[in-house]
Amino acid sequence: MKRRLSRAARGAEPTRYRTLANWLLTASRSSTRNEDHHYHNHNCIPFPGGRDALNSVRTGVDCVRANVIAASVFVFPLEIFGLCFVPSTPCAWYASHHGQPTFIGTAVSVERVSDVLQLGDHATPVTVQKVIFKVEEPFEDTPSMAMTVYGRGTINDFHFESGVRYLVYGWRGEDGRVRTERCTRTAQVSEAADDIRFLRSLPTQVGGRIFGLVRFVSTGAQDGTVTGAITESGNDGDHKARVDSSGSYELNGLAPGDYRETFTPDDSGTEFVSLKLRIPIAGSCAESGVRLGNSTVSGSVIDQTGTPIPNVDVSLFYTLDGRFHPDVLLRTRADTTGKFTFHRVESAKFILATEPGIVGSTFFPGTQDASKTDVIEIPDGKVVSGLTIRVRAHK
Repeated sequence: MKRRLSRAARGAEPTRYRTLANWLLTASRSSTRNEDHHYHNHNCIPFPGGRDALNSVRTGVDCVRANVIAASVFVFPLEIFGLCFVPSTPCAWYASHHGQPTFIGTAVSVERVSDVLQLGDHATPVTVQKVIFKVEEPFEDTPSMAMTVYGRGTINDFHFESGVRYLVYGWRGEDGRVRTERCTRTAQVSEAADDIRFLRSLPTQVGGRIFGLVRFVSTGAQDGTVTGAITESGNDGDHKARVDSSGSYELNGLAPGDYRETFTPDDSGTEFVSLKLRIPIAGSCAESGVRLGNSTVSGSVIDQTGTPIPNVDVSLFYTLDGRFHPDVLLRTRADTTGKFTFHRVESAKFILATEPGIVGSTFFPGTQDASKTDVIEIPDGKVVSGLTIRVRAHK
């Protein structure tokens, strides 16, 4: 079968990918409060973000492809168009919202007032709700028993009603005002039981939690099992958990900090290494996941004389833009004859590399310059073989 190869990009990063990353990281507060692609329904149009958007470096499939195109033409924060990033669980929301005004209270006064919506250097006059709450139960950054909360002036403003009890998640703007909107988990108390239960449990929480799902994403027949071991590597060492036959896994009691996640299947030597996950504070959580395909990639590592180089690590790095990104990868090890095989590779674009000892990384087909490597496009359900990495120097 013929491999489809393309020369790695040497110029500027394509605008569509740079634009998407900028929106995800800087466009607005709500655009950065996310961990996964599941959404809490506050009548905001779901726009997949968080880990799935960041994992677009890894996947290049599913919803992200369409949203890369959409994001590239937006010139305003996505929430202006009713697009929200809202985590599906209270602990994931807490990971980004902790330390901000949070309370249960009754709206005792609701009025419309003039305000200014600031979009970068542009100021737009708007009308927002100004709501005075009688605080019944403060959780964080709620210094008084009467809190004044403003809308933001977008179509995602929350519409409060006088006399109704709410769980309010707010934030303090640069003007000092506390604001909120539908692109939070703000809700009537009658609809916020899970959040309230979680917030009340925070004083007893020990550490944080990482959970996720190992799943096949290819359309063809599944090859192998989802069972295996998950390892979360942090500053305090490795934390391990089993992945059951449903693909689910969970690790609890993790100290705040950054973790690198690795999935090792029971029946293959291919490891799946994820983006960093962050537990910022006790009680918070991060939702992750592992994507499995049904393609196989194999080859060999040799030196300039054609002699096999045995027992070296070989990696497939996900790439959307043709550039080398070292964070998300599949990893295996060459055998005693220098041959390697990756199992359960999904349909995506990859950069292949090996790192034998003191030589440093060598990229396919035989360069130490990542910008000169060949990008390998893996079709769904196919076998890609005969990939030879030629290491220039080996001792």
